[in-house]
Amino acid sequence: TVDGYIEVVKPFIFEVNGNAQVLWSKEVSWIDTRDRSAIGDVNGDGKDDLVYYTLDKSVMEDRVVALDGASGNEIFNVSVAGLVNNLILTDVDGDSTND
Repeated sequence: TVDGYIEVVKPFIFEVNGNAQVLWSKEVSWIDTRDRSAIGDVNGDGKDDLVYYTLDKSVMEDRVVALDGASGNEIFNVSVAGLVNNLILTDVDGDSTND
């Protein structure tokens, strides 16, 4: 949709503004958008970011990746031990930013 929010159309993640302009896009090898993704501001800039679970098929490694909602750039990309069942974003340290 053309609503200014992050969109996921496998294998692409993108943001489209209200004028149908693609603001940024990123191709991903694999993303599970059922329970293994979450939307929320994780870098404190006031814009929703995307955090998702993925499998790096080149090394068969489970990873959690966060993309900046403003630019599509990676905020973090970390290896996780084992399968991720759910991603939940919340402020755990009281700084008003989701962790």
